[in-house]
Amino acid sequence: YETGQIGRFVLEVDENGRASPEFARLLGRELAVDAIMVGVVSLFQQFMDHFPDRRPGESPTTLVTAEVHLIATHSGAALWATSKTRRDRGFLGGFTAFTDTARSLANELADALPK
Repeated sequence: YETGQIGRFVLEVDENGRASPEFARLLGRELAVDAIMVGVVSLFQQFMDHFPDRRPGESPTTLVTAEVHLIATHSGAALWATSKTRRDRGFLGGFTAFTDTARSLANELADALPK
């Protein structure tokens, strides 16, 4: 497959996790796979939030939202999809690293895959 084909495929996935059937078939044939998993991070931010138990003060909070679609290469149809948000609160005045929150979220998404 040509460099950039996967990026092009990701751009062709609509908000319902559906891809162009022609392009899904092309990518499936080129990669010799029955399905492709596509994920997107839709929210990535850090902010000061109030403590959840209403104690006075604020807590440094890292928030990441991602969605994942499993797409059939024979049809371009979404076989499965999920979206999750991970909120991590820092401690001692520091934020949780984005990479740590994103890694935890990726593990949660992987655990949500159908068995």
